[in-house]
Amino acid sequence: MKVILPHCQGKYIAACEGDDYWTDPNKLQTQVDFLESNPDYVISCHNAFIIDEQGNTIEESKLPECHQRDFSGEELILSQAWVLTNTWVYRNVDMGFPKERFNVTNGDTFFLSQIGTYGKSHYHTDIQPAAYRVHTGGVWSTISETARLDSRINTWFWLYKYYSRTQQPKYARYYWDRFMYDIYTKLSSEAGKGLDAFPPEFIALDSSKEVATTETLIRGQIDQIKQLQHQLDSAQKHNNSLEKQLRDLKQSASYRLGDGLLAPLKKLKKSKP
Repeated sequence: MKVILPHCQGKYIAACEGDDYWTDPNKLQTQVDFLESNPDYVISCHNAFIIDEQGNTIEESKLPECHQRDFSGEELILSQAWVLTNTWVYRNVDMGFPKERFNVTNGDTFFLSQIGTYGKSHYHTDIQPAAYRVHTGGVWSTISETARLDSRINTWFWLYKYYSRTQQPKYARYYWDRFMYDIYTKLSSEAGKGLDAFPPEFIALDSSKEVATTETLIRGQIDQIKQLQHQLDSAQKHNNSLEKQLRDLKQSASYRLGDGLLAPLKKLKKSKP
């Protein structure tokens, strides 16, 4: 996008990636007409259905129903909106290409957070869904949940850095909290605890519009995990030390001498009825 966008001279930009495709011949005109009539909106979108490599429909709707609506600029900034990339039509605003964006693989999330500064998003119910293709070469659709979590952690961190550098502490703090939350998620998952081990504060974090500061809580949980790991390591070292002492004792001359003296008694004990 860094290479292409500077060459886009039109008033609006439409996106359609890879081998996805549109199905509504009036799509672009409908979206442009809406944006022309509604200057407080910066981007518009619609739904898509999912197909496989052979073109067979897998799901009729890619977007959950809760995301089939308009979003405020604030919701876009906070990454609380799911706006399908292959349905975007947006104003060609000069947002620049911040250096932090070079470090993320999920550039769509970063882009939507930036463009939220310029207005709202509109969801069209008057446009036929586009086609979103899932295939073995897909950049996002085929990666594991662990890889997706790692990508989110990275994206939250660089959004935090971006909003810190641009002196927007409210958003910087928000993305720091999301970064720390997903770090905790990763640690808990690797420890085999899963979501059941999460305190209520963390479970509510994603759905809350006013996200509370969670860094202290998360650090406390991380410290507990570290302490438990330290105790396990200490116990293992102690056990290893005892095993070594036992091996050394069995190899000592005094042990062999005592074992030899006790041998007749052991035989006598075994011979008793």
